[in-house]
Amino acid sequence: MLAGSSIRVVPIIFKVCYFGKMILASRRLYIGLLVLCLGVGLTSYTHATPVVMDSQLSAGMSATIVPPVAHFVINGGDTAVASIAGNSFPTRALTAFFWDVPVSRYLMVFNHEFFGHGARFREFGHRDVFVFVDRPFPYSGNSPDQYSGFASGTPTRELTPVESSLIHSSGMAANLHLGKTIVDTAYVNGKLRYSDTLMALLSFSDPIFYTLMKIGDENGDPSRYVQSINSTFGRYDLAGKFVDGEDIVFTETTYQQAGEAELKTAQTMAFFSPSYLVLFYGALNSIITGDTVALPTFGEWEAFPDFHPFLSPFGLGYEFTLNLRRSEQFRFGINSNSVSRFQEFGYRSLVTVPSPWPGMKWGWDWDIWRQPSISDPSGSPARIGGLLRLKTQHRNEWLGQDVVVNVGVKTPGFRDPFPLDGAYFFELGINY
Repeated sequence: MLAGSSIRVVPIIFKVCYFGKMILASRRLYIGLLVLCLGVGLTSYTHATPVVMDSQLSAGMSATIVPPVAHFVINGGDTAVASIAGNSFPTRALTAFFWDVPVSRYLMVFNHEFFGHGARFREFGHRDVFVFVDRPFPYSGNSPDQYSGFASGTPTRELTPVESSLIHSSGMAANLHLGKTIVDTAYVNGKLRYSDTLMALLSFSDPIFYTLMKIGDENGDPSRYVQSINSTFGRYDLAGKFVDGEDIVFTETTYQQAGEAELKTAQTMAFFSPSYLVLFYGALNSIITGDTVALPTFGEWEAFPDFHPFLSPFGLGYEFTLNLRRSEQFRFGINSNSVSRFQEFGYRSLVTVPSPWPGMKWGWDWDIWRQPSISDPSGSPARIGGLLRLKTQHRNEWLGQDVVVNVGVKTPGFRDPFPLDGAYFFELGINY
């Protein structure tokens, strides 16, 4: 579910499977977040942002509802404080430390646990799915490097290697998708709101700092992900390079350490991604001066390149993105390995373009990938798959708004934040 210029509403469908004690809480939370999001979106949140719902309560859905919720809560607190204490730099700095950052961190951890791990638990049929999110620093009494939440569930069947890898990486992947969605939307709108800047910065920081602080911890997601990849693909490290040699005896511990070192290096590189640098500068600039920042562009084509490491169930990869003219985005991800387990290329028209019919606009998103079978990733040949979404907008004079109708299809395979199974999509909404 990619950011665009519309509210996209699809019917609320809950899976028939048993969610245990979480099902009532999930319903109430789901409905509450949706009502809050719609209320905020139709009143004070002027960014063109979609609202998407799905049965797994997935990261695709959360990426469309967390930003307006963050804006509503952060902007409301900042406005209240400014009306009492003014809008000076000391006031903004204290408000950021005691309100803005804790709110953003809480939503980031919640997105990691509930919409990341929780969504994959629900997708794979786990019972008794439970999510806990602690109060954020400095209100929790814990230091920032301690665990801030967890998710658990009882499996009803044996997981496949791909499912096992996704369970461990899904929390970090959910926040990576959230950050990218915020940046994509900001690129279309031409600027970053302060709340968007903080939310995207902390979302991108989640896999980076989680890896750097918890790598080597056998209970942490990064090390469990490495272990899962090693157990699936045998004597290959994360990037797919054959690491065995005649004069070296590699043990399970050696493979684990090699994979952890490579994952740590990749996440360190993420500090220098263009979007992360812009977000870091934007957050500081907003706190110091109170102004928002525009995303920079390069050249007459208004190009904005970007890259991020991502954790696929086939190994560590890098996604490279090129935004053009604030209306289109070329995106491709390719694994940085010699074995080439997984390659992907995609295109998105983030703002629809004029059509031959009066009053109607249209656009499309597509992704093509080459990846192993999700049922037998280590032994099967690579297969071609993909995703296609067609988007239309038509002006309705009675409503005074554009009516949006989108249809799409996805083949079976890995493509965050979608489920592994193939599916058809139908989205209906209005553009505000």
